[in-house]
Amino acid sequence: MLPYAPDEVASNGEPERNAMLKNEALACLERMRLIAADETPALWPLAGHGSTTVLKVETGGTVCCMKRPLLKLRAAQDRFARLDRSQAETAWLRVAKDIVPGCVPMLTKENPETHSYAMEHLNPAAYSPCKRQCSLYPRMGGGQP
Repeated sequence: MLPYAPDEVASNGEPERNAMLKNEALACLERMRLIAADETPALWPLAGHGSTTVLKVETGGTVCCMKRPLLKLRAAQDRFARLDRSQAETAWLRVAKDIVPGCVPMLTKENPETHSYAMEHLNPAAYSPCKRQCSLYPRMGGGQP
């Protein structure tokens, strides 16, 4: 997947929505002081997230992952979720890190106002997404995953 260029958006047929998401992401990154106001990082949307916007962010030699929950979920029916659930996620990341150091990505920055946070980006070649790992095991009751 190609990154968002400074004046472009991903070409998935929704340029207005992509431009809005890119601008919101840049505002979140600036509020967390991960980028300067005049800086435009490369942003890669990471696939497979129906309840959040997750981006790989590359700026000034630094790579991180930014996550921001969506109020309206990407689903066929209108479904909504609380935005403050990101605070539970960051709290869990801290607890898990304390229990087993190195088992979760390191939190970089948080912004409760925008319900967004940044964390260490884990190389997918070395770390398999948990959704993929879970799909490798048969569901309860047997059968194919």
